[in-house]
Amino acid sequence: MAGRNGGRLVRGTGRLVQVLRGLNGIAALVALLALLATVAAEPQLATRLAAKYGDAADLPTMLSLLRVLIAMILPSAWVVERLLRALGGIIANVRDGAPFAPVNADHLRTIGWMLLALQLLDLALGGLTYAAARIGVDFATWQPSLTGWLAALVAFVLVRVFATGTAMRDDLAGTV
Repeated sequence: MAGRNGGRLVRGTGRLVQVLRGLNGIAALVALLALLATVAAEPQLATRLAAKYGDAADLPTMLSLLRVLIAMILPSAWVVERLLRALGGIIANVRDGAPFAPVNADHLRTIGWMLLALQLLDLALGGLTYAAARIGVDFATWQPSLTGWLAALVAFVLVRVFATGTAMRDDLAGTV
């Protein structure tokens, strides 16, 4: 009974990863369109910013910050796609009955690097938050994510544990 429920969970998780990949692709497309819209509608955007922040507003810097913020979604989406693709590979191997396939260590390594990349992008977001605050732009607050850094570290530790366990299993299979 537990195996059947576990199989459903793995299949459901695989479907969820596919949905997330699709939503991530849509987010990247929307970001690209929004970035293009900031160029096409720059005069209207500048007028709205001037109305909100007054004549003393540094409109070119504000527009640049907005564009950089939107543009950051594109590499973030690429990182998330790589992470989800690697996670999907692990899920597929588990579904196929090969959870300890050596390739899963590679998938975990990719996940670790992508989690680290997301943390670096988050630091860049912190820099944008600081820059926005310096010129008086309303901007969401930011703080570094300790759990994100720990997740990346855990992924790299699990790569080593997984690779060692897989090698031990292969050695044991060879002695039987």
